[in-house]
Amino acid sequence: MDEVAAADRLSVGYVETLLSVRLKKESDNGSFTFHVGSGGQFAGLAVKAVDLRISNSEPANSMLVIELAQPGPDAKAFARRFWTQPDYMPPSPHSRASSGYWSTRQGDNKISIGHPFDQDVISSVVIDRIPDTPCPPEVCEPAPLPPIP
Repeated sequence: MDEVAAADRLSVGYVETLLSVRLKKESDNGSFTFHVGSGGQFAGLAVKAVDLRISNSEPANSMLVIELAQPGPDAKAFARRFWTQPDYMPPSPHSRASSGYWSTRQGDNKISIGHPFDQDVISSVVIDRIPDTPCPPEVCEPAPLPPIP
């Protein structure tokens, strides 16, 4: 994970070499170009699917999603061993399709390791280099309530 986080850019060629996978362009929505692939290896673990999203206006802004073919190591133990202050977002108790994840920041990268609803084993890895966009106050701040008559 550290090697990916330290890379200058998450380009198609870099990801293909890193994971031994072939990516194909799936779509372009005007803001991002989406590349997908399957197979390969990440940190010695088999990869099921790869999704690489690259900003059209600023290629350094990208996101790499790696879905593992088989469950990886214990997510909680991994996060606590390798990250100084990991954050945890539990799965929603209202959806069995929901998954929890551990995350941390390394420079401009947000790194997350996901796990299934009912297990605490790593099932996915996300390297997110897309900067957070501040929400304009007129959109994000709730309007004041009208006075009570």
